[in-house]
Amino acid sequence: QGWPRIILQIQKADSIGRVSVIAHGFAHVPCTPGTHELTPVCWRATGSQEEELRAYFLDEYPVLLDEDLVYHKAPAYRHRLVTVASGMVSIEANVITRFFAENGVDSEIA
Repeated sequence: QGWPRIILQIQKADSIGRVSVIAHGFAHVPCTPGTHELTPVCWRATGSQEEELRAYFLDEYPVLLDEDLVYHKAPAYRHRLVTVASGMVSIEANVITRFFAENGVDSEIA
């Protein structure tokens, strides 16, 4: 299962109310208590020339057919994706490490 993470799906609503996914990203939750600034880099998959023209003129972006490619299947398959950087998201996370020791989680910094 690994360490907890935040998986992002950035959506956009257009002028007629359609909502579409325009970017993906993820960040690992810090293992030390306190306030942390996270800045995950977001990306979107590119498509064919026609899909890219639709994205530019009509705001209809290519979508991932399998959302698990964002993180779960990333090590095996993400190198096959052609992506475009789509900005960064700023997250302020407050982490509490309650019950870490009781559950055998080592959160000490080496």
